[in-house]
Amino acid sequence: ETLLDVVTARSQFSRSVPYRNSTLTHLLRDSFTSDTKFLFLASVSTDAEDLQNTASALRFASMMRKVNVGIATKHTVSLA
Repeated sequence: ETLLDVVTARSQFSRSVPYRNSTLTHLLRDSFTSDTKFLFLASVSTDAEDLQNTASALRFASMMRKVNVGIATKHTVSLA
């Protein structure tokens, strides 16, 4: 839930964002700026033994879909 906590804090423009609660969010801190676009891929399975993981991934994806951090902007680099 740490990734969700960070994204939720960013979408609510909270002054305190828990980046240091996990290594992943700490490493991706620079990627959580207001002009970043996220792509979340959910891995799902039709196997009965994977039902719990699939349901959990779909619930998380559903929560992430509702998050709006800001408007993504296009950044270009001049090679000249």
